[in-house]
Amino acid sequence: MTHLITFAVVLIASVSLLKAACPEGFDVINSKCITITSKRFTHHKALLECNGRNAHLVTIQNAIDNNAILQYASNITSPMWIGANCKFNKQPKKCTWDDGSSLDYSNFLPGYPVTNIGTCVYIDSDNQPLKGRWISATCELDEYHAICESN
Repeated sequence: MTHLITFAVVLIASVSLLKAACPEGFDVINSKCITITSKRFTHHKALLECNGRNAHLVTIQNAIDNNAILQYASNITSPMWIGANCKFNKQPKKCTWDDGSSLDYSNFLPGYPVTNIGTCVYIDSDNQPLKGRWISATCELDEYHAICESN
């Protein structure tokens, strides 16, 4: 029993320390410091908005990240930009994160990405029909919230 109490105290302290390490306005979500903009932007303006917060568009490394972000964004009722870009139709493995690294995990809607629609990627909110699925969109026409991840 003592070990369980010690473990709980260490876990709570660790989460508290991580929360303190996040910049103001960011929350700890699955060991990442993230925030979601209240306004909607084109992809380029979303990048600039995140950069202005000393952050970048979020990278999602696994299904746990994907689900945690959806829960965090439960009050958002529209899509949100993430930091993925695609250059090839229907080939998620050839998509990259904004930093140039490859997508080892993706949650694209079947048949996506469709680069003739757009090369930037958004995640559909939990309040939308495609809950948590990724879709390619027109970078400079579509306006969505931005999920920023602190650097």
